[in-house]
Amino acid sequence: MSTRSNASRRHPSIYTPGSELHRLCRNGDLSAIKSYLNETASDLYINKVAGLNGCTPLHEAAMSGQGDVVRLLFEECESLDVNVRTQRGPACTPLHLAAERGHVECVMCLVECGGLLDAVDRRCRTAKDSAVENGQRQVAHVLNMAEVEKLVGEGDLERVKEVSIHFVRN
Repeated sequence: MSTRSNASRRHPSIYTPGSELHRLCRNGDLSAIKSYLNETASDLYINKVAGLNGCTPLHEAAMSGQGDVVRLLFEECESLDVNVRTQRGPACTPLHLAAERGHVECVMCLVECGGLLDAVDRRCRTAKDSAVENGQRQVAHVLNMAEVEKLVGEGDLERVKEVSIHFVRN
């Protein structure tokens, strides 16, 4: 006999690795995602759901380059955590995954929604480090500009100079 709660019985696919929501986010089916989110208690589980490789639906959308899905998830799910980490592997944020795969639109959206530029994975790499390692120069430039903009806003002009010089050298 199963010991799952009533909530899990009502929404069994939410608890299944590689759930329907993960598949929809990976494939970018906006109307089906919106319908799925409206029919389930998605906001309660959106950050806790682990699909394949310990990813949330946001990770799936980010690493698949589904910028419209990333935006939709933020519009539909108030409690969505932009900095949620994978539960297995290198503990990447969605920003790490989008950056290493060169998905500029996703990277920009995640940064706009509060993605931490200085978050590091288990290998102590930031999203910008992941982009550089994987030859994603355009994404690395976008992340560098976001970091410079943040530092200017904080009035840390000395750090702006350091970040700019370091980026040019690499």
